Parts: sequence; C-alpha cells; structure tokens
Amino acid sequence: MDDLSDPSAVAVFNHLNSSLVLSREISAKNIFSAFDPLVSSSNNVNPEFIGQRHYNAILETKYILQKYKEIEDVMLILGFDELDDESKTIVKKLYNYKNSSHKISIW
Repeated sequence: MDDLSDPSAVAVFNHLNSSLVLSREISAKNIFSAFDPLVSSSNNVNPEFIGQRHYNAILETKYILQKYKEIEDVMLILGFDELDDESKTIVKKLYNYKNSSHKISIW
C-alpha cells in the first residue's frame, strides 16, 4: 500500500495494534530501515505499558523529529547560523544522534 489515505488502508489500520510506515523520502536519503516514526504508531505506546520515562522519551523524540522536519528547508536556504536558539538545539541533538553509535542515548 502506497497511499495511507486509501480506503482499504484505512480499513486495515483500524484493526491493527501497531503500524510501521516506510517512507520513500527517508529511503531517498539513504537511511535504512526507512520507517517514519512520525507516521508510525502503536497502541502500546502509553505510560501504563512502557513506563513514564520511556513514554516521555518517545514524545520528546517525536517532537524533535517534527521540529527538525519543519526547519530543515529553512536551514538549507538560510544556514544554521540564522536559526533561533531552540532550532539550533534541535539540529545539534539530531546531528549528535545521527552520528552516535546508537548504543547509548544522548537525548
């Protein structure tokens, strides 16, 4: 299924506990596996099931990814130095994450 708004996709998603959405946009950047955490979901992502600490980490990660997505084009056009302080912090966090070994969390 390529179109998430397709009626058959919507009908199937209503019966799933989780959905992992792969992104052509992410794979075009040579990031694999190319799943999109902003569109993917799980009913098990709630504090009662995974604990408050992990739930908060997921919310913060999604917030950072969403904000980065919003400022990415501005940064490419104007440059990093023209971003506000919050945007610079988000870019630095994402850069550090992408360049880490993923064995430890630096959030």
